[in-house]
Amino acid sequence: MIYDALEDVRKAMERDAGADLREASDGKAKVIQVFTISRVGVVAGSMVSEGKILRGSKAHVVREGKTIFEGEISSLKRIKDDVKEVVSGFDCGITVGGFQKFQLNDVIESYVVEKVTAHL
Repeated sequence: MIYDALEDVRKAMERDAGADLREASDGKAKVIQVFTISRVGVVAGSMVSEGKILRGSKAHVVREGKTIFEGEISSLKRIKDDVKEVVSGFDCGITVGGFQKFQLNDVIESYVVEKVTAHL
């Protein structure tokens, strides 16, 4: 009984401590060409340099080491085909929802937000 009560109190304290949110990087892609396509908008022709880029994941657009935009990867294409992911070493077309001002050498960092719970 006492052991169960202690475990219940510990779990309640962990819940009350809340969960910290942490960004976990999936991959990076460098913009090598910028395209304007009717009905789509601006597409960043990119080369994936690290990890993988996932459609629907969150993204930072980084220019000269500073994050200039945060959004979601709304479209990901590989040779005119819609794809769910593109891995390192391949090129692709990326649109980030709400961002139209890509420049050459911008970096698109794909990431997910993870909950990290406190352990007592």
